[in-house]
Amino acid sequence: MWLRPTPWLAFHSPRIHEDHLADLPTARSAALKILNGFHGADTGGVGYQLQEAFRALRPDWEYQTFAANQNWIQYPTEVLSTREAQGSWQRAWDAADVVHVNNHASRLAQLINRFPMKGKPLVVESHGTELREDPEYHLGRLDRYKAVGAVSTLDLYLIDPEWLNWLPVCYDLDWLGGFRKPPGGALRIGHAPTNRNVKGTMAFLDACEKLSDQIELEVVLIEKKPWLECLALKGTCDIYYDQVELGYGCNAVECWGMGIPVVAGAQPATLAEMRRRFGAELPFVEATEDTIYEALRLLVDPVMWYVMATRGRTHVERFHSRRAVVPIATELYEAALEGRPVRLSAGGERGASAQPPLLEQPAPPESVRVGRLAELAD
Repeated sequence: MWLRPTPWLAFHSPRIHEDHLADLPTARSAALKILNGFHGADTGGVGYQLQEAFRALRPDWEYQTFAANQNWIQYPTEVLSTREAQGSWQRAWDAADVVHVNNHASRLAQLINRFPMKGKPLVVESHGTELREDPEYHLGRLDRYKAVGAVSTLDLYLIDPEWLNWLPVCYDLDWLGGFRKPPGGALRIGHAPTNRNVKGTMAFLDACEKLSDQIELEVVLIEKKPWLECLALKGTCDIYYDQVELGYGCNAVECWGMGIPVVAGAQPATLAEMRRRFGAELPFVEATEDTIYEALRLLVDPVMWYVMATRGRTHVERFHSRRAVVPIATELYEAALEGRPVRLSAGGERGASAQPPLLEQPAPPESVRVGRLAELAD
């Protein structure tokens, strides 16, 4: 049986003091009305999360998020499936100071033809596929409609740092911590396949099979389930494997918020950008498809588990908390409203240089040191 480290990090991790966030530039404009829209479903629930962050921290603003449809994951974003919701969308569109369009730059012409938005300030955010497949077209649309460009991941940001700004996904971290309910028993390793080829799922399963020869473990595959059920399943895991090609995503952020260490990886350029922003010590155990087993085995050691769980929780508090992300989004909206270029990447990153250096990692408590698995030591 795996000896779980105690106390559980989600409830006992050192917290970063957020006093420094008060030093970030505050809104220069009056309270704004923001419409955040998705032509399809809300990707990763990022629109809903940003809406709730603004409603909590900037209640003077009016912030509404709509999605054209809902898929199996069922984020609580308002969906334009009823006449009442469509009427709310139209009123929000008419009143909006800034429109935040997600994913589909190709839909901008349709939106502009349908709605009276000539001159309406735009933030266009990409979350993946379209920008990766045809960056020239996407960036051309940003230029044509004088839109502020945003992306949710750093691999996308690197496609064109002159045009794009990293807008990290944000969460209510205290709320996430409430999902942490380790069941005891075998080591539980979670993974959400979604796209098995992109995420290296087969290599992950092979690594787990190899590790199972040495320790009792259970693989928890999380797919085709509603969001709240996914969170509940993640909360029962001891380790989470994300993917090893594109960097970490929403699944990793959610697990870090629960105090669960993560295995992930990315292309060399993305890893270099992460180290530039985050520091030399990344928040995840770095792996390639060929080294997933070694990364998982490292986290079987309760001391390393504690160190990486602490580092992950610290990371999300610095870069993915509501108080960290709302000032970044505010800057993007104000730039769109004022028709000025914004270059958060050029020395003024809210998520990097404006943040304090990483806290020194605390030593694990003695209860963790005692739990080291001698049978797995070299």
